Amino acid sequence: MKLTCVWIACASPGVPDEELATALAAGRFDRALRRVDILLSSPGAAPGDRREHLVELRARCLFELGDYPSCEKTLRSLLDSVSPAGRRKAALLAQVARLCSYQQAHTLATETIARALKLDDSPQLRQVAVSIALRTRDHEAALPHLEVLLDKSPDDPRTIYYRGLVQLRRGEYQGSITSLRRGLELKALEKEARFELAVALRKAGKPREALAHLIDSLAAEPTLEPACYQASRCLLEIGGPRQVRGSAWLLGYFKALKNAADPSSRDHHLLAAGKAAEAWLARASARETLGDFSGALRNQQRAASLSPDSPMVNLHRARFFLRRGLLAEARKYLEPLEPPPRELQLKLRERASALGELNDGPGKEALLRLAACDWGTAEKPLEAALENTRQTDPSRATDLARLLLAKNPSSRDALRFLLLHTTDPQLIIPRLHYLGRLSRAEPGNTALREELDALRELLLGS
Repeated sequence: MKLTCVWIACASPGVPDEELATALAAGRFDRALRRVDILLSSPGAAPGDRREHLVELRARCLFELGDYPSCEKTLRSLLDSVSPAGRRKAALLAQVARLCSYQQAHTLATETIARALKLDDSPQLRQVAVSIALRTRDHEAALPHLEVLLDKSPDDPRTIYYRGLVQLRRGEYQGSITSLRRGLELKALEKEARFELAVALRKAGKPREALAHLIDSLAAEPTLEPACYQASRCLLEIGGPRQVRGSAWLLGYFKALKNAADPSSRDHHLLAAGKAAEAWLARASARETLGDFSGALRNQQRAASLSPDSPMVNLHRARFFLRRGLLAEARKYLEPLEPPPRELQLKLRERASALGELNDGPGKEALLRLAACDWGTAEKPLEAALENTRQTDPSRATDLARLLLAKNPSSRDALRFLLLHTTDPQLIIPRLHYLGRLSRAEPGNTALREELDALRELLLGS
């Protein structure tokens, strides 16, 4: 279970730099971290409260990027400099408690949040205490905090949602449904809440309602294994020949996702061990295997922001672009390595030689332009390469279409190509996803809208 938590902001000055403020507002914590480090290391760096605020912002960036040990160390460096009985110290302790929980140190997390609550019995800190109890699956420990929160704010959606989670885990399925619905009101909780609500509905004997929520989740994110499995179960429980057939399609797709993903959840172990950059690279590999190149590139960037000069990160990125045919971009990441891996240098030369041996024509020209460009200017070469390989090499074209979507999420060329290659019944979830994206890119296309509605009805078993 993943609990979405907000960062507890201490009372402190505003963001001291426009570039930093822009990065934080955009959720680019990798850029924000680099900017904070520059500000902290610059001559005459901000003294006193201003410097403390920068250090706290650094901790927040590390938290968002998943480097929990470094974040904890940064926060603990602030604890000695704040008032021993103030709200600021309580907020810092609450963040440390959460970090301990994320690193599987649940006993220390419980003790630390108890210290924080002695200093400041605020709703925000109570919610951290609830999230820690739920993470450890100690549902009874969460109840006293929930009672206090509900007494103070009986209509708070987050608190009511947490109560629903406790009810769900205790087997009170029918009673949890109303509470879990409140999580849909909060953007930060919506994805998680939709799945938990679907589980509660299915277990309460309402598989049709549950299935509708699961299909919404899968249409937005087609690689959600748990949602795919639960949807398959819902169709079986609804019953009927069409439903059983649909369940088999979803189960086949679920198995394909399972085989592509890392079965050991290695990334979580790496995060808990303080190896955040390695964890993001493990996640990048999993997203690449699933065909989600956008996710792969995002996770590579997170790893690079934590270890900007890491040979491990450069090597990973070089291999990714080499597999995609962007040879110049791959070479860019190989050059800083001392010495560059001979195996990859040979592969680069082999790929370049293979391109040179292709028959002359638009296809060869397009692939050569792609090989010579960098990622920043790759959209047009990708479009040309996709156009010239879609008939002659569908496998390579699929790879290019996914990469084009990573560069331009609204690319109609890429979406239409991928839609044509998801006609197998077991690929009904990716087809639903691409149809939804394409219909949003072409809002006036009624044919797309009708096909999307028909496919959704088919999945719902109606």
